[in-house]
Amino acid sequence: MKIGVNGRFLVKPHTGIGRYTRDLFLEAARNHPELQFVFVVPDVPPAPYRWGFENVEITVLPEIGRGPAGFKKTFWEQVQVPRYFKSINADLVHFPYPCNPWFKSPFPTVVTVHDTIPWTLPEYRKSFLTRLYQDRCKNAVRKADKVLCVSESAKKEVAEVCKTDAEKITVIYNAVTESFTQKIPEDAKKAVLRKYGLSPDRPFFLYVGGYDARKNVKKLVEVFVSEIAPEFAVDFVLAGGKCLESKLYESYDELTKLINDTSVKSDKGKMAVTGFMDESDLPALYQSALAFLNLSKKEGFNLPLLEACASGLPAIVSDLPVHHEVAGDTAVYCHPDDGKCLQIHMKELLKDSAYYQKQKLKAESFVNNFSWKSSAEKLIWVYKSLS
Repeated sequence: MKIGVNGRFLVKPHTGIGRYTRDLFLEAARNHPELQFVFVVPDVPPAPYRWGFENVEITVLPEIGRGPAGFKKTFWEQVQVPRYFKSINADLVHFPYPCNPWFKSPFPTVVTVHDTIPWTLPEYRKSFLTRLYQDRCKNAVRKADKVLCVSESAKKEVAEVCKTDAEKITVIYNAVTESFTQKIPEDAKKAVLRKYGLSPDRPFFLYVGGYDARKNVKKLVEVFVSEIAPEFAVDFVLAGGKCLESKLYESYDELTKLINDTSVKSDKGKMAVTGFMDESDLPALYQSALAFLNLSKKEGFNLPLLEACASGLPAIVSDLPVHHEVAGDTAVYCHPDDGKCLQIHMKELLKDSAYYQKQKLKAESFVNNFSWKSSAEKLIWVYKSLS
């Protein structure tokens, strides 16, 4: 079976969809050499996103045409990629994000819908052309032969928002690599912290993820600056950065400006922004932190939360159904707008050593039931059901 895959996000290594595309298909290709995977990308992906398997082909198909970047992207997704899949006689095609053909597809089609954010949050739908594109993509989801979602929570929302039969939707979870569960030596952890200008001798809360509006990082910073930094000798490290020069990511620029503003600096608690980190350094960062913080207002899965849980790190996160699905009872939950709740739990971790040890033991007892191997096997089952 020849499977064509839109590999656009393989050239965006710091995104969740990029890692999903790499890790899920890497596992599938490794364990199923009888299948032929053909990835189409608009540019050469970085080295970690290229694989040396005989059954994997990565074809660079540059965007063509004139006009705005959005138009060229759409033309690439809707015309260039399907045309290429037809030219190689693909038996099945998979779009790892909602960009499957808007009109009838000549081949069986699978699309992964990670969340309903582009269709339900107003800040992602401000311009007419953006709404037009997103609504076309939403309507196309119904045309796919099979829809994949990364959580049961996402499946429920996608079925409702896209008016898609739930029987056509299969949940295939995200996962993390074993590097997050392996114990990192103390010297190695200290070396990683120093690499990013962080002090190995300072305890710190940690945020890892994106900075678009729904991530609600500003709330975390506000609570830390006003309630934690003046009282406790503990830092707040924010890892990651913005993937696009867009108004959705203005909060990242505001946060870095705030952190560098002398008016909010404290003799006790301090903040640091690392920017995008080497993926190989993330396990050491998680294992060095005091606790993980995330008050996102909407998620389809939340991979950094799973990374934190797999690393045995206590977590204070927003009270979303999908966060319960990922973390279970190992995390502490707050309403995303409830800064008071966040403050109380942060202070409790800092003041009450018995409470902290209790949360640490709960985190370390987290059972990681998510694996790329099982997800890849479920993916292959979906493919074979369509052949």
